[in-house]
Amino acid sequence: MTIFILTNLLLGMLVPTPFMTDPEVVQRAGSDLMYKYFKQKVIDDCYGLASFQVRDIPHFARLIFMTDPGWHRVVYAFFEEETRQEAKWLKGYGGGIGSSDDRFNSPRGLAVDTSIYNGIRDQYNIYIADKRNDRVMILRYKHSEEEAVFGGKLTAPFIDLDRPTDVACISTSLARSLIVIVSQQGCFITVLKTDPHGNFEYLLKYGTPGPLSGQFRYPTGVAITKANDVTGGYYIYVTDLGNKRIVCLRYKDDAITWEREYKAVGDSKFISVACDGNGNVYVTDRTQDRILVFKPGLTEILYIYADPDQLNGPNYIYVEGDQVGLTEGWTAKTGLQYFRIVYGITDLEVVPERFDATKAHPEGTVKIKFRIEHHYQKITLVVAGRKLIDDELYPPGDHFVFWDGKDADGKVVLPGVYTVEAFVRKDGELVLSATAEVTVKGVVINKHIDYNRRLVKYDEPYVITGEIKLEAGKTLEIEPGVRVMFASGANLLVFGTMTAVGNYHDSINFLPHKKETDPLTPGYWGNLSFYSGSDESHLEYCHIAGGGGTGQMIQVESGMVIRNCRIGNSSS
Repeated sequence: MTIFILTNLLLGMLVPTPFMTDPEVVQRAGSDLMYKYFKQKVIDDCYGLASFQVRDIPHFARLIFMTDPGWHRVVYAFFEEETRQEAKWLKGYGGGIGSSDDRFNSPRGLAVDTSIYNGIRDQYNIYIADKRNDRVMILRYKHSEEEAVFGGKLTAPFIDLDRPTDVACISTSLARSLIVIVSQQGCFITVLKTDPHGNFEYLLKYGTPGPLSGQFRYPTGVAITKANDVTGGYYIYVTDLGNKRIVCLRYKDDAITWEREYKAVGDSKFISVACDGNGNVYVTDRTQDRILVFKPGLTEILYIYADPDQLNGPNYIYVEGDQVGLTEGWTAKTGLQYFRIVYGITDLEVVPERFDATKAHPEGTVKIKFRIEHHYQKITLVVAGRKLIDDELYPPGDHFVFWDGKDADGKVVLPGVYTVEAFVRKDGELVLSATAEVTVKGVVINKHIDYNRRLVKYDEPYVITGEIKLEAGKTLEIEPGVRVMFASGANLLVFGTMTAVGNYHDSINFLPHKKETDPLTPGYWGNLSFYSGSDESHLEYCHIAGGGGTGQMIQVESGMVIRNCRIGNSSS
């Protein structure tokens, strides 16, 4: 049996991920799959789930623990990756209902304590809410022995628990932790801490039965994470099943304060809660088959994962790194599945999608909007070779930046379609996360005009690049109000007939290809030249400026007509 966890996608959402690839791809496991690979029934039910990476091993190694309330035991497995990730062994602790140190009575949620006690680096504590025994069991896993053994219990008279259903743990230093236990029937949470030797100290109990602030009704899940706001301390989240809400508390200076709640709309049963390393909050809703993801402090819903084909009564959720484990209704096909949090930029959008880059703000700019999921990201945003954002740190949420249509050299880009590329720094490398397109209005003239052509106002500006000829015998008619703009050093050589007749209110412009707010620098473009064969050409009510970079701005060697035109800002 080969296990595989994807590690290199970057899309910015919660994505179902295969955990088995050989001999078949499997993202979801139920009783049929377990029987197929182990030739026997190894799990009666599944509820609590936790995972951690083993320290001081040169290659990837991971432990997974799961509670089996049907058979009243804990199942755990070790996965080791060499060329691929393979299950090395599967073991169990307990089995059969009881209250002795090697038995459970409806084990529920669990947590892993990765603090290093007494300097023993390969040892870990696993805390299991042993519901009907009114205690939290402690299993001690020592990786050098590859075995979980009894390590103690938290129960009366040290602390009073009343049908505990979940436990959460966070390391506050290398050798200290905070532990929170939720008691479902008693409607309270209990907070403890450990010292560097792994001894426990009771801190406080919080909550009474009821629907108000400071009260709970059948709470089921609990999570704790560091509060990275100005107030500090730790956020404690509780799924308050009976009150159909999720509660956010703050623990600081040995006291708990009520922060806020998220109340369900409709028939929801919030069962379990977990936090990622950036403080975002993940909550299972068993009734509506969905996972809700919140910003830290429950201040905003980031998104809701609700795929009826993917979820079957989601129960317990855990998050470790970018991996998400989930238990759900245990059937032949469902029960255990994995997801990944794939970080990055979402909802990249350019507004408007088409604009005139030669105009002033706001007509000559676009707003590039994007959203960051889950956690702070280092962002690079590039368009036309220009970095609008250069490896800058952005928090989760909605953001925007303006683009004025200029490239990395400060020049207005030519008309055309441009790709906005959003990169996220991952593992020290820039990885493309999202793209969007924006159209710069106008038409590029970069080939000789060898057919009769009309330049209309709707499509302007027309941008001349290089040296363009209007071939002999061909006509070029330009409507009033059209701007013919010249790229740096460009020339228009007329051998045919060019008619550019504007009017007093709507002139025709021959100008540098620049922002209308940029200085009109002489000599930016070359010349507009009329040669033999262009005698029927006619310029009237035209504004011609900014040329002369390759000689006279206007050169006339024919009998063409120039009338009521404004000519200036020439270098010659």
